[in-house]
Amino acid sequence: MILCVLLVLALSDDTELPFADDETQENENLVENEKISKPFKVESYITKESLQNMWKSFGLLELIVAIIFSIYLLIYFWSSMFSRRMFKRIHDSFQMTLGNYFSYVPSKFRAHSRHNHEIYVTGRTSYQGGQIKLSFTKRSDIIGILYDWITKSKNRLSTEFSFRTTLDHSGLIYIAKEEPSFAAILELKQIPFDHPTLKCYTDLGESGEVVSKIVEKYLSQCSADFSVIEIGSTDRFGIKKSSLMVSRFEIELPFNPSNVIDSNLADLFVQASDAFISLEISKETRKKISKIRESLKTQIPN
Repeated sequence: MILCVLLVLALSDDTELPFADDETQENENLVENEKISKPFKVESYITKESLQNMWKSFGLLELIVAIIFSIYLLIYFWSSMFSRRMFKRIHDSFQMTLGNYFSYVPSKFRAHSRHNHEIYVTGRTSYQGGQIKLSFTKRSDIIGILYDWITKSKNRLSTEFSFRTTLDHSGLIYIAKEEPSFAAILELKQIPFDHPTLKCYTDLGESGEVVSKIVEKYLSQCSADFSVIEIGSTDRFGIKKSSLMVSRFEIELPFNPSNVIDSNLADLFVQASDAFISLEISKETRKKISKIRESLKTQIPN
């Protein structure tokens, strides 16, 4: 019997021996204590050799991408700063002058986007109000610059002032580089206008020269590039018989528009509109204009 027990113990695993679990736990605790007592060495993975290897692996493609990205950031921040400065300078110039004409002029432009700002003014006898829009080219990134170059986009200033005239009429004054497409329909006639590129068309006869002289005087003292100046009824063809008039000015601006936009330009907007409001037009001229508009009602569907 004793021999059998000894034989079983000899053939069994060590873990099955008496007190084997306790000894194993002690050994594990000793090993753990040695690990804790052993100082932990922090290895640095960013070494001089690793930096040199990283620089060597920096190829031509990565270099080109880095240069393009740097140029993009420079253009973006420079353009943003330049645009903000221009908007503020133009607004300050307009605000001082328009404040002499209108009781309400906002303290700053309202931004529709990074490149398009506008302000509304109101508070003047006979005027409903005015709107001034300033649009810069998309100069904040390389793609925008290429787009403007392909489409030949330019900085632009657009204004509209709505008002009511002393006399009820639908007369029109149109100043542009080319004859308007509706000149024959409205029987507009070209009148003397002293400018190398712009021409003046109107159906008001000699009365229209009062306004054209104001524009002439301004253009003789500045280099603003007007594309269109139109003063007349909001309903150009007299279909709706609207009594509200509007003066519209569109100017193409250079890259730095602060040299063109000044207080004299704001004076022009209001003075030309005021002159149109108080025009003295003969009865014959008003009857002729009214007759043309009445005939158009039968030709143009409502």
